[in-house]
Amino acid sequence: MDKNNKLKKIKINWIEIILFLFAIVTSSYFIFANIDTNNWDTYLIYVDIFIGIIAAIALSKRYRYAWILLIIDAVFYGSVMFATGSYALATVNVIFLPIILIFAGINWKKEGFTEQNLIKTRKLNFWQGIFIVTLITILTVGFAAFSAYVVIDLIGEDEVPTYQIALDAFSASISLVAFIFSMLRYRETFFLYTLLNIVKIIMFSLILFAFDKQEGSDKTTLIISLILAISYFFNALYGLFMWNKGSKEIISTDI
Repeated sequence: MDKNNKLKKIKINWIEIILFLFAIVTSSYFIFANIDTNNWDTYLIYVDIFIGIIAAIALSKRYRYAWILLIIDAVFYGSVMFATGSYALATVNVIFLPIILIFAGINWKKEGFTEQNLIKTRKLNFWQGIFIVTLITILTVGFAAFSAYVVIDLIGEDEVPTYQIALDAFSASISLVAFIFSMLRYRETFFLYTLLNIVKIIMFSLILFAFDKQEGSDKTTLIISLILAISYFFNALYGLFMWNKGSKEIISTDI
């Protein structure tokens, strides 16, 4: 029985295969089709594609060691976000998320796992939801002020559009709360991830639409970031189903 459970646990399905191939093949085209992409950021994001997709799938399937992959991905993805000018997202990924994920690993082990060795999930109540909406609003304002300070005062790029600063701050706020949710095992984690990637898709699409530089490393990085956001969006929908299913599998005393 234990052997069958282990075989079942590592089994992947066609949704995951499509997500992985979509991100790898499409991103590879934009990297290797441009001769001006010999910069660190495009190769860095290519490494992040492999780690990020695998980490996202591991979390959506509630694997107990997903937090380790997510720590590695957070550092890589944060570095990529610095390259795209998304400084709030970069700061959250490089500084805050690794700390949260270490506590996530500790909390998951403390709370125990299901019989299939998967993360137990639980539900959020109404007042907790109200609190989270308020927290995201406050964090968004704070990250927006931080991004504006970094972009305008420290870097001197006063031409960065306001919508990029706002969407970057909103994304960073949702990302921070979503990872706290995953640490606390709330099934609504992937609702936040779905919202997060919608915001990212909008942000990267708007930046690309307004991009007036020649084809090169910066534009390629933005295109690949958009591809990743689309891939993560569909994985978030998949994770929403899996974590909701997980909350129905456990008994009421685990919630």
